[in-house]
Amino acid sequence: MHYVFDAVWHFQQVDWMGFTFYFGSLVGSVSSYDVATPTKEIQWLGSVFTGIFFCVVVYRLTAILSSLSFAGYGKLNRAEKIEWNNRGFSTVHALFVSFASFYFVVLSDLFKTDSQEELVINRSSTFSNSVLGISIGYFLADVAMILWHFPALGGLEYVLHHGLSMVSIIQSLLSGQAQIYILMILFSESTTPFVNLRWHLDVAGLKNSKLYVWNGAALFFGWSDDSDDNDPMKVESVVNTMIVITMTMVMGCGHIGSSEHNDVNNNDNGDNDNSNGLWSYRQ
Repeated sequence: MHYVFDAVWHFQQVDWMGFTFYFGSLVGSVSSYDVATPTKEIQWLGSVFTGIFFCVVVYRLTAILSSLSFAGYGKLNRAEKIEWNNRGFSTVHALFVSFASFYFVVLSDLFKTDSQEELVINRSSTFSNSVLGISIGYFLADVAMILWHFPALGGLEYVLHHGLSMVSIIQSLLSGQAQIYILMILFSESTTPFVNLRWHLDVAGLKNSKLYVWNGAALFFGWSDDSDDNDPMKVESVVNTMIVITMTMVMGCGHIGSSEHNDVNNNDNGDNDNSNGLWSYRQ
């Protein structure tokens, strides 16, 4: 079964002083004629639910282990405990995707130029698909907590960041395209453990400890200036959102060409079915 998530970008041509400009708006489109199969769809859904399950488990384990190993955890109020546990599975996810991204982009042969005849932008594997699915599950779980406790766990910039991240990852997963770029973006999650550790030490009253100083130095060299006037998590969220928006635009433009090419082929074969709805299924 082939499906198309149509009309991602609607472009408007504007001529001004001899120059032609194109303006587009994202509606959401994924072409998946040959990538998606029933087996792969089950695998994708399984990896998404695995990501959600992993978040729930780590959230509970963080609460249990923190109460047993850190005396100050019991002194935290309810809101601080929720964020403490939330940052626990955020850290584990960040470590997972950063190591996985480094493996795929640097160590494995998946995206090496001479390893396959297929273009690098079109390459994917069962493992890389699973990693993206798990990340989707994480973002779903995290944004659900953010909205449920809004704005205690983050403001609109976090919701925007997570929403655009999911759109980009879902597009890449369903189309099988641009996974190398998505993995590069996910590698930036490697700074998240330092940001979360900074928050944990601050809440625990260990702001003057050597670990806090060393963590701040690592955060400075890894991403941004660790000062009291700047929230590194917010800076990371805004910058990552800009990257994700750019990736979504690039992938959307790529899907236009792919969708138009497939529509031409279908018309040549006598299939004049127009897919103007959000989801149209082709048997």
